[in-house]
Formats: sequence, C-alpha cells, structure tokens
Amino acid sequence: MGDDQVILAAVSQLPRWQVLHWGGGQGNSLLRLEVAGVEEIVSVNTTSAIRSGRRVDVSNGKLVAFLEEVQSDLDARALSMAEAQMAQEWLLVQWQRCVDDDFVGRWEFPSGGFLRWTRTDGLLHLEASDGGPYDQSMPEPLRGVLIDLGWQAPDHRFRNCWVEATRDQHTGAAALGVLTPLAAFGLASPPPLVLS
Repeated sequence: MGDDQVILAAVSQLPRWQVLHWGGGQGNSLLRLEVAGVEEIVSVNTTSAIRSGRRVDVSNGKLVAFLEEVQSDLDARALSMAEAQMAQEWLLVQWQRCVDDDFVGRWEFPSGGFLRWTRTDGLLHLEASDGGPYDQSMPEPLRGVLIDLGWQAPDHRFRNCWVEATRDQHTGAAALGVLTPLAAFGLASPPPLVLS
C-alpha cells in the first residue's frame, strides 16, 4: 500500500486530522491536528512518520496508533489548562443541580454550537450540536469528529451526537464536554461559563 493509501486509511479512522500537503510518493505528506489553538504537524512518507524529531514506522496500522498518541497528548494538554479544569468543575456543579427529568441546561459556543443536558430515567443525557435545524442532519465532517472524540452517532431518536452518563461517569463526561469546543469547534479556550 502506498503512502497515500496509508494516510487515507488513517484519516478515515481519525477524522480530526487534516491533510495539509500530499507528498505524492516523491516527498513527505503533512498531516495537521489542532486542539485548543495548539497545532501539531506530522510528516509522513512511505516508511515513517515524524513529529518533533521523533520518527516511527508506519507499517501495519502503526500510523493510526501514532496519530492517536498525538491526539491523546494534545487532548490531555488542553484539558490540563486552568480554564478547562474550571469549565469541567462548572459542568459538574450544573449537573448536580439537574435532579428533575424536566430540567434542561445548555452551554453555548460562540460558533453557534452548544452542549445540552437533561436527566432522563436517572441518567445524565448530553448532546453536542452545531446548532443547525433539528430537521436537518448534522454536517458529516463535524459528526465524524464528534464520534472520534467519544460521542455516540445521531440516530433515529437524536439529531445530535449524544452520550448518557451515570453519576460515576460524570467526570469523564465533563472532560468530553469541555474537550468538544476545543477539538471540534476550533476554540482556543472554553467558551464563557454561562447557561442559556
């Protein structure tokens, strides 16, 4: 399989990555990922990938594993920012207040997207949305990125990507909720902590 096929296979599995430049078998291709305003570039040729001087073999699916490692690193760095930690704590407080099945909370993103939550049958139900009309499908590129982050795909019940969390899963759900605007909506820091 040529390097173009290896790259296409990797970015189809990891839709958060963009191809900046195709090497075309003659040179290195460049892949890009941005999380919370931090950009990483990975150079890929027929045999290896390079990030920050570190070279790894790309055969037998190793490119996907390497790109996942880079994603995890950027995600962890984004979530360790003081603003991101404050946003996670804020979400956890909001969800503790969400005790009735009829309560709905919503955290707006400047780009028009939002995170919405409610309690249903004892579970915290979260939805990530681009803010588009409910009768139209979520755009495929965004849906792919949200699923890659850990959201469930829209289905016959929900137009938006969604997650349901038990009380002991709230911390992980808060991390996902904060990472969403930083990795899927292109924000450099969490949106203002204001309910709508």
